[in-house]
Amino acid sequence: MLVELESGVVLDPCPFCGSKALLKCDGWPSSVFPNNDPKYAYYWVKCQNPKCGVSPAATSSATSAVSAWNNRE
Repeated sequence: MLVELESGVVLDPCPFCGSKALLKCDGWPSSVFPNNDPKYAYYWVKCQNPKCGVSPAATSSATSAVSAWNNRE
């Protein structure tokens, strides 16, 4: 699932190929946590170039995922 960025938040281009990136979100299956409770969601940013596809580790918040991508943490 794609996540909309907060106003004013910008994702830097991929550090390896220069392509655009997208913020994504996923959660645990509803059979484990009914209603896909957002406190069990995880976020990551991924390069949209299919030949690259680099992505840092997933985090527990959209803010930390964007920070990890933009700061190459």
